[in-house]
Amino acid sequence: MRPSLALQLWTVRAQTEHDYIGTLRTLAQSGCTAIEPFTLHGLSAKQVRLFADDLGLCVPAMHFGYTRLRNDLAGVIAEALALGCAYIVCAGVPAYQTVNEWLDAADELNNIGQHCIACGLQLVYHNEYDFVPMGETCGFEVLVNTLSPSLVQFELDVFCTAASGGNPLAWLKRLDGRLPLVHLENGEPGSDPPTPSTWLGDGDLSLSAIVHAAKKSGVQWLIVEHDKALPDPIVCATRSLNYLAQTIGLQRN
Repeated sequence: MRPSLALQLWTVRAQTEHDYIGTLRTLAQSGCTAIEPFTLHGLSAKQVRLFADDLGLCVPAMHFGYTRLRNDLAGVIAEALALGCAYIVCAGVPAYQTVNEWLDAADELNNIGQHCIACGLQLVYHNEYDFVPMGETCGFEVLVNTLSPSLVQFELDVFCTAASGGNPLAWLKRLDGRLPLVHLENGEPGSDPPTPSTWLGDGDLSLSAIVHAAKKSGVQWLIVEHDKALPDPIVCATRSLNYLAQTIGLQRN
Protein backbone atom coordinates (compact mmCIF):
# COMPACT_ATOMS: atom_id res chain seq x y z
CA MET A 1 0.00 0.00 0.00
CA ARG A 2 1.27 3.46 -0.87
CA PRO A 3 1.85 5.93 1.97
CA SER A 4 -0.64 8.75 2.47
CA LEU A 5 0.29 12.43 2.62
CA ALA A 6 -0.05 14.86 5.51
CA LEU A 7 1.25 18.29 6.53
CA GLN A 8 3.10 19.06 9.77
CA LEU A 9 1.48 22.26 11.03
CA TRP A 10 4.86 23.67 12.12
CA THR A 11 5.04 24.70 8.45
CA VAL A 12 2.20 27.17 9.03
CA ARG A 13 3.00 28.00 12.66
CA ALA A 14 2.51 31.78 12.35
CA GLN A 15 -0.85 31.31 10.63
CA THR A 16 -2.18 28.79 13.15
CA GLU A 17 -1.13 31.02 16.04
CA HIS A 18 -3.13 33.88 14.54
CA ASP A 19 -6.16 31.86 13.37
CA TYR A 20 -6.02 28.11 13.94
CA ILE A 21 -9.36 27.11 12.49
CA GLY A 22 -9.14 29.58 9.61
CA THR A 23 -5.76 28.14 8.66
CA LEU A 24 -7.14 24.59 8.71
CA ARG A 25 -9.99 25.75 6.49
CA THR A 26 -7.57 27.34 4.00
CA LEU A 27 -5.41 24.21 3.94
CA ALA A 28 -8.44 22.01 3.30
CA GLN A 29 -9.58 24.30 0.51
CA SER A 30 -6.07 24.03 -0.98
CA GLY A 31 -6.33 20.24 -1.15
CA CYS A 32 -4.67 19.17 2.11
CA THR A 33 -6.42 16.13 3.58
CA ALA A 34 -4.39 15.28 6.71
CA ILE A 35 -2.47 17.23 9.34
CA GLU A 36 0.02 16.59 12.11
CA PRO A 37 -0.38 19.27 14.82
CA PHE A 38 2.29 20.26 17.33
CA THR A 39 0.03 22.49 19.45
CA LEU A 40 -3.65 23.39 19.58
CA HIS A 41 -3.07 27.02 20.60
CA GLY A 42 -5.51 26.95 23.48
CA LEU A 43 -8.31 25.10 21.70
CA SER A 44 -9.54 21.81 23.10
CA ALA A 45 -8.83 18.59 21.25
CA LYS A 46 -12.58 18.05 20.90
CA GLN A 47 -12.97 21.46 19.24
CA VAL A 48 -10.15 20.79 16.78
CA ARG A 49 -11.49 17.29 16.03
CA LEU A 50 -14.95 18.73 15.31
CA PHE A 51 -13.58 21.32 12.89
CA ALA A 52 -11.13 18.86 11.30
CA ASP A 53 -13.91 16.34 10.68
CA ASP A 54 -16.11 19.03 9.18
CA LEU A 55 -13.26 20.07 6.84
CA GLY A 56 -12.40 16.52 5.86
CA LEU A 57 -9.01 16.62 7.60
CA CYS A 58 -7.56 13.47 9.17
CA VAL A 59 -5.27 13.79 12.22
CA PRO A 60 -3.16 10.61 12.26
CA ALA A 61 -0.53 11.91 14.69
CA MET A 62 0.42 14.80 16.94
CA HIS A 63 3.78 15.99 18.25
CA PHE A 64 4.33 16.42 21.97
CA GLY A 65 7.37 17.65 23.86
CA TYR A 66 9.48 15.19 25.85
CA THR A 67 8.90 17.13 29.08
CA ARG A 68 5.12 17.00 28.71
CA LEU A 69 5.23 13.30 27.88
CA ARG A 70 7.11 12.70 31.12
CA ASN A 71 5.01 15.02 33.30
CA ASP A 72 1.51 14.91 31.81
CA LEU A 73 1.17 11.61 29.98
CA ALA A 74 -2.47 11.16 30.97
CA GLY A 75 -3.27 14.56 29.46
CA VAL A 76 -1.33 13.74 26.29
CA ILE A 77 -3.15 10.44 25.85
CA ALA A 78 -6.55 12.06 26.41
CA GLU A 79 -5.74 14.76 23.84
CA ALA A 80 -4.53 12.28 21.25
CA LEU A 81 -7.59 10.06 21.68
CA ALA A 82 -9.93 13.03 21.38
CA LEU A 83 -8.22 14.08 18.14
CA GLY A 84 -8.56 10.57 16.72
CA CYS A 85 -4.78 10.07 16.46
CA ALA A 86 -3.20 6.68 16.03
CA TYR A 87 0.27 7.98 16.94
CA ILE A 88 1.71 10.07 19.75
CA VAL A 89 4.99 11.54 18.54
CA CYS A 90 7.81 12.49 20.88
CA ALA A 91 9.17 15.54 19.08
CA GLY A 92 12.73 14.83 20.23
CA VAL A 93 14.86 14.72 23.36
CA PRO A 94 17.53 17.14 24.58
CA ALA A 95 20.85 17.09 22.73
CA TYR A 96 22.46 14.67 25.17
CA GLN A 97 26.21 14.33 25.04
CA THR A 98 26.76 10.90 26.60
CA VAL A 99 25.64 7.36 25.85
CA ASN A 100 24.30 6.96 29.38
CA GLU A 101 21.99 9.95 28.93
CA TRP A 102 20.62 8.43 25.72
CA LEU A 103 20.17 5.08 27.46
CA ASP A 104 18.20 6.80 30.23
CA ALA A 105 16.03 8.50 27.58
CA ALA A 106 15.40 5.14 25.91
CA ASP A 107 14.25 3.64 29.22
CA GLU A 108 11.93 6.60 29.75
CA LEU A 109 10.50 6.30 26.23
CA ASN A 110 9.94 2.54 26.61
CA ASN A 111 7.98 3.23 29.79
CA ILE A 112 5.91 5.95 28.09
CA GLY A 113 5.32 3.66 25.12
CA GLN A 114 3.97 0.92 27.36
CA HIS A 115 1.32 3.29 28.73
CA CYS A 116 0.42 4.44 25.21
CA ILE A 117 -0.03 0.86 23.98
CA ALA A 118 -2.33 0.14 26.91
CA CYS A 119 -4.57 2.97 25.66
CA GLY A 120 -4.56 1.86 22.04
CA LEU A 121 -1.97 4.37 20.85
CA GLN A 122 1.52 3.97 19.41
CA LEU A 123 4.41 6.09 20.66
CA VAL A 124 6.74 7.28 17.89
CA TYR A 125 10.10 9.03 18.24
CA HIS A 126 10.96 11.91 15.87
CA ASN A 127 14.66 12.54 15.43
CA GLU A 128 16.24 15.94 15.41
CA TYR A 129 20.00 16.25 14.81
CA ASP A 130 20.63 12.96 16.61
CA PHE A 131 23.39 11.60 14.36
CA VAL A 132 26.30 13.66 15.70
CA PRO A 133 29.02 11.10 16.57
CA MET A 134 29.71 10.09 20.17
CA GLY A 135 32.79 7.95 19.81
CA GLU A 136 31.76 5.01 17.64
CA THR A 137 28.02 5.59 17.99
CA CYS A 138 25.44 8.39 18.04
CA GLY A 139 22.29 9.15 19.99
CA PHE A 140 19.93 7.78 17.37
CA GLU A 141 21.88 4.53 17.13
CA VAL A 142 21.54 4.11 20.90
CA LEU A 143 17.78 4.59 20.68
CA VAL A 144 17.36 2.17 17.78
CA ASN A 145 19.34 -0.49 19.66
CA THR A 146 17.58 0.06 22.99
CA LEU A 147 13.96 0.96 22.30
CA SER A 148 11.51 -1.93 22.18
CA PRO A 149 10.07 -2.12 18.63
CA SER A 150 6.65 -2.95 20.01
CA LEU A 151 6.62 0.02 22.38
CA VAL A 152 8.32 2.81 20.43
CA GLN A 153 8.50 3.24 16.69
CA PHE A 154 10.08 6.01 14.63
CA GLU A 155 9.33 9.07 12.53
CA LEU A 156 12.48 9.68 10.48
CA ASP A 157 13.08 13.32 9.59
CA VAL A 158 15.14 12.92 6.42
CA PHE A 159 16.54 16.47 6.38
CA CYS A 160 17.65 16.45 10.04
CA THR A 161 19.12 12.98 9.49
CA ALA A 162 21.24 14.12 6.54
CA ALA A 163 22.15 17.44 8.16
CA SER A 164 23.63 15.74 11.24
CA GLY A 165 25.60 13.08 9.40
CA GLY A 166 23.11 10.26 8.87
CA ASN A 167 22.16 8.59 5.61
CA PRO A 168 18.37 8.77 5.17
CA LEU A 169 18.22 5.93 2.63
CA ALA A 170 20.27 3.61 4.84
CA TRP A 171 18.12 4.37 7.88
CA LEU A 172 14.88 3.93 5.95
CA LYS A 173 16.06 0.44 5.05
CA ARG A 174 17.32 -0.38 8.54
CA LEU A 175 14.08 0.72 10.19
CA ASP A 176 11.93 -1.52 7.99
CA GLY A 177 8.80 -2.38 9.97
CA ARG A 178 9.56 0.18 12.71
CA LEU A 179 8.81 3.34 10.74
CA PRO A 180 5.15 4.31 10.31
CA LEU A 181 5.88 8.01 9.76
CA VAL A 182 8.47 10.01 7.80
CA HIS A 183 9.05 13.76 7.71
CA LEU A 184 9.91 15.06 4.27
CA GLU A 185 11.90 18.26 3.86
CA ASN A 186 14.50 19.18 1.26
CA GLY A 187 17.30 21.70 0.96
CA GLU A 188 21.06 21.71 1.42
CA PRO A 189 21.73 19.54 4.50
CA GLY A 190 25.48 19.65 3.92
CA SER A 191 25.79 23.44 3.94
CA ASP A 192 26.98 25.36 6.99
CA PRO A 193 24.51 25.90 8.51
CA PRO A 194 22.13 23.35 6.92
CA THR A 195 19.64 25.25 4.76
CA PRO A 196 16.08 23.98 4.22
CA SER A 197 14.39 24.83 0.93
CA THR A 198 11.01 26.45 0.35
CA TRP A 199 9.49 23.40 -1.34
CA LEU A 200 10.25 19.69 -1.72
CA GLY A 201 11.23 19.78 -5.38
CA ASP A 202 14.28 21.97 -4.64
CA GLY A 203 17.27 20.54 -2.79
CA ASP A 204 20.07 18.00 -2.60
CA LEU A 205 18.00 15.07 -1.32
CA SER A 206 16.54 12.66 -3.87
CA LEU A 207 12.89 12.66 -2.87
CA SER A 208 11.98 9.97 -5.41
CA ALA A 209 14.60 7.59 -3.94
CA ILE A 210 13.50 8.43 -0.40
CA VAL A 211 9.83 7.83 -1.21
CA HIS A 212 10.70 4.52 -2.91
CA ALA A 213 12.66 3.38 0.15
CA ALA A 214 9.84 4.53 2.45
CA LYS A 215 7.33 2.43 0.53
CA LYS A 216 9.55 -0.65 0.84
CA SER A 217 9.90 -0.08 4.60
CA GLY A 218 6.16 -0.01 5.20
CA VAL A 219 5.83 3.73 5.93
CA GLN A 220 2.17 4.69 6.29
CA TRP A 221 2.40 8.48 6.32
CA LEU A 222 4.76 10.83 4.51
CA ILE A 223 4.46 14.18 6.25
CA VAL A 224 5.60 17.40 4.63
CA GLU A 225 7.39 19.85 6.91
CA HIS A 226 9.03 23.16 6.08
CA ASP A 227 11.13 24.33 8.99
CA LYS A 228 12.22 27.50 7.21
CA ALA A 229 10.17 30.65 7.75
CA LEU A 230 8.41 31.15 4.43
CA PRO A 231 6.84 34.24 2.83
CA ASP A 232 3.65 32.28 2.07
CA PRO A 233 3.73 28.93 3.90
CA ILE A 234 0.34 27.74 2.66
CA VAL A 235 1.33 28.23 -0.98
CA CYS A 236 4.67 26.46 -0.38
CA ALA A 237 3.02 23.59 1.50
CA THR A 238 0.40 23.15 -1.22
CA ARG A 239 3.10 23.15 -3.88
CA SER A 240 5.01 20.43 -2.02
CA LEU A 241 1.92 18.27 -1.47
CA ASN A 242 0.98 18.61 -5.14
CA TYR A 243 4.53 17.71 -6.16
CA LEU A 244 4.37 14.49 -4.14
CA ALA A 245 0.89 13.61 -5.34
CA GLN A 246 1.40 14.41 -9.03
CA THR A 247 5.12 13.96 -9.75
CA ILE A 248 5.97 11.06 -7.43
CA GLY A 249 2.50 9.51 -7.51
CA LEU A 250 1.53 9.43 -3.85
CA GLN A 251 -2.01 9.47 -2.54
CA ARG A 252 -3.79 11.97 -0.40
CA ASN A 253 -5.76 10.43 2.43
